[in-house]
Amino acid sequence: SSDDEMTAVPVRLGSEVQIGVPKRLFRLDPAGWRDYDVTANGERFLVAMNVPVSDADAISVTVNWPSLIRR
Repeated sequence: SSDDEMTAVPVRLGSEVQIGVPKRLFRLDPAGWRDYDVTANGERFLVAMNVPVSDADAISVTVNWPSLIRR
């Protein structure tokens, strides 16, 4: 949305298109989060966000990250 809220709107397709009520999911930093993707089931988001300059000299690497995902 225009106020940096990620929203979801249910849509039902059929002989007529029915648009539901928007639901606020979460707020993101307005400093640049234009790149994102959603899992096929719509349950998770991956968002690329800008890193503050003061933190730009560090990098974090998560090893074996698939083991951290709840199944």
